[in-house]
Formats: sequence, C-alpha cells, structure tokens
Amino acid sequence: WVDLGVRNWVELFTDDPRFLNALGVTLTYVAVALAIQLLLGMLIALLLDAKPWGSGLMQTLIILPMVVAPAVAGLMGRLMMHSEFGVISVYSYQIGLLEKSEPLLGGTGRFALIAVLLVDIWQWTPFFVLIILAGLKGMPHEVLEAAEVDGANWFQRLTRVKIPLLFGVITVAILFRLVDLFKIFDYIAIMTAGGPAGRTESVSYYSFVNTFSQVKWGYGATISVVIMVMGWVAAWIYQKVFRLKW
Repeated sequence: WVDLGVRNWVELFTDDPRFLNALGVTLTYVAVALAIQLLLGMLIALLLDAKPWGSGLMQTLIILPMVVAPAVAGLMGRLMMHSEFGVISVYSYQIGLLEKSEPLLGGTGRFALIAVLLVDIWQWTPFFVLIILAGLKGMPHEVLEAAEVDGANWFQRLTRVKIPLLFGVITVAILFRLVDLFKIFDYIAIMTAGGPAGRTESVSYYSFVNTFSQVKWGYGATISVVIMVMGWVAAWIYQKVFRLKW
C-alpha cells in the first residue's frame, strides 16, 4: 500500500500532463475570478455607499445570486450561453462580439473558461459587495469629515482613508474566496465537463473523473489531498504576507 501511494504521487507530478494542465487551469481561474470579483465588488459597494436612488432595493436584489445553488447557476449559464438559442449568445452575435462558429460554449472552446468565469463572477461578486459595503457603513465619519475639511478630493479620500481602513475587511474576504475558488467544481461539471480538450478542467473535476468515472480511488484521493494542501498553503502564505490576525 505504501509503495502504491508513493507511485501515485510520483505519477501525478512527473507522468500526468492532464493533471498539470488542470493545475494551470485552476490557478488561472482563481487569479482571474478573484481579481475581477474584488474590483467589481469594490466599485459596486462604493456606488451603493453613495446612496443613489433605489440603493435600498439594489442592496436587497444583489443578494439573490448568492442564494442560487451553484449547480443551478451553472445550468442557467449553460442555457443562456447556448450557441443556438442562448440569450447571451444571440445578443453577442448581433453586436459582433462573438461569431456563431466560436460561441462562448462550443466551437474549439476558445472562450469556454471565460463562460464559466462569467457565472462565477455573477454569483460571487455580491459576496465582496456586501462585506465591503458593511465596512464602509461602519467607517468612522469623523475621519472622513476631517479628510474632506483638509481638502482631500474624492480619489484621495478613497485611496488614503477608505481603503486603508477597509484593509482588514478586504483581506479576510479575499482569504475566504481564495480558499473556496481552489475547489471549483460545480460550474465546470454542469457547463463544460472539463472540455473541450481539457480547457476548463480544474483539479477538483479531474479528481472527480479519476475517482468516480475511471474508478481509480487511490489516485483520485491523491489529487484531493493536493487540493487540500493547495488551499492550506495559499491561505498560510496569504496570512503571512498580509499579517492577518484573528
């Protein structure tokens, strides 16, 4: 058993290009999804904090994507991006953003990972919005008023006052999403099944394929351990870099 376990680890990193591809897809997915969700979450939170007309209703509605099960969100995205009748595809063809020969889902799979990312971004950007907005609402007004009295413009108040005060809130939110993104599975399983040609195959999905489709339980378990270690190492490095204290 020990020898078999060692062989699984050796094969994983030296003789399995499919795993290395899945690892690359996962790291790319995590980096892109995290950056876009953080940026959009910050922008939307700042907009809602300015209290435009209907901000109360918008704050309520923005929670709805998080209520949807990831599998259901993936199915919705698959239908809306269908190459023939999907509403996103139809409008993309009309404005010239996409061609029928290369839709978001289908064709050579050039945009398949983008399609999956769009669903993830739609569903989990509200997570950042709610946390950052809560931080903005809990910010001491005296500090902001003092900065305004001292002549700081909007951008200076944002970069030199608000963001430093939100640093703790933002870093914790990023940590939660960082760990969760390493386990990405639902959207890929529903929308692309890891294809085409492994363009969207994550480490979690590859573990699922080995465990339940190819019935290679030991090898699938080895990949699952890699996912756990990746999340743990990423979280540990992140805490050390940003000096998070609980």
